[in-house]
Amino acid sequence: QLFVRVFVYHMFMLAIMLRRLALLLHFPLNIVTCEKQDKYFQLSYSGTRGCGGQEVAAGTWCASIDPSMLGNAASDLVLRRCDVDDRRQGFSFEPTTKLIASRADPTKCLVFHHTTAHSGCEPYTLNPCDPREEKQQFQLDELVDSDDQVFQWTSLATSQEVGTVSIDLNGCLPEDGQQIWACTANGNQAKRWQMRWPHYQISSTLPTQMPTPKSMRDQCASTSRGEATYVNSAGQYFQLSYSGTQGCDGSEVPVGSWCASIDPSVLGHASSDLVLRKCNATDSRQSFSFDSTTKLMATKADPTKCLAFHRSTAHSGCKSYTLVLCNSADAGQQFCLNKMEAVEGQVFRWESAALDSEDGEISIDVESCSPEDGLRIWAR
Repeated sequence: QLFVRVFVYHMFMLAIMLRRLALLLHFPLNIVTCEKQDKYFQLSYSGTRGCGGQEVAAGTWCASIDPSMLGNAASDLVLRRCDVDDRRQGFSFEPTTKLIASRADPTKCLVFHHTTAHSGCEPYTLNPCDPREEKQQFQLDELVDSDDQVFQWTSLATSQEVGTVSIDLNGCLPEDGQQIWACTANGNQAKRWQMRWPHYQISSTLPTQMPTPKSMRDQCASTSRGEATYVNSAGQYFQLSYSGTQGCDGSEVPVGSWCASIDPSVLGHASSDLVLRKCNATDSRQSFSFDSTTKLMATKADPTKCLAFHRSTAHSGCKSYTLVLCNSADAGQQFCLNKMEAVEGQVFRWESAALDSEDGEISIDVESCSPEDGLRIWAR
């Protein structure tokens, strides 16, 4: 009798394993990770010619790392003709740590240090990124300018010799190879630098202006754990089943209980069109397909429409989801699947391939960790 019980138990476990394998084979979902298309930007000089003359056209002159100067007394940051393919001109800004990393070496961040090369300013160089080092941290100060993407990039740390410093062109008349220093943060023309996103994708679901650093400073402080999502497969289509916890700190929500659903009553309105409903395998509004090549998520209710985030005033800290005509060139419709660590099965964090101008990286997020019918699902 004991042998029979052991045999039955092992056969039961084998059946579970075979079922999971069958699901994976039936719906071979590729895990897609991708570099954000607009993670990197250029720092484009946006002052005036000769400090009091005509404005310099944005995208003409950009800050660049000068490898020939690294480790010397002079500043390693210089002005070059803007070139979107030059990795030395590419930078990323992390609003949480306030670090500016170089695309040429993402482990290195911009920092000012003291030398005697300039009597009134400090040079910039690259050091291993360290969020505890205030000389590597920057805040974005608003300037009175017709271009709301132009800022004074001020260091959190102060220089003993100079005081509060910010990124400064050594002379307002730009020329190739001109050095860029950390000088007194006085908001003059030499301090005007635009965060320029050369690869940003424009679409009908995203604003026609470039993302700005102004709004990147205040990231949404998310407490929700609704980013973990289970893929229930059924041929080409699957359901997005909430797989967080009951009340954020309680027991796990059973897979297949609550699913993401399109809410036709709010389509086109400010509120998010994606809501939580009791899972229903026959409801086409709960069924989605995912193309790992285009990274688009289409709805079974209308396969020509794909999920996309857009901006509205309905939620102060998040963006709304809606359906738009599928467009593989629209980064606002593209998703990257990041496997949740220590989570069993097909549970992923569904991140948008596009960086949001206000919140940076965003992903599918339940409004509250305590699921209920009609709960909104946002991009947070």
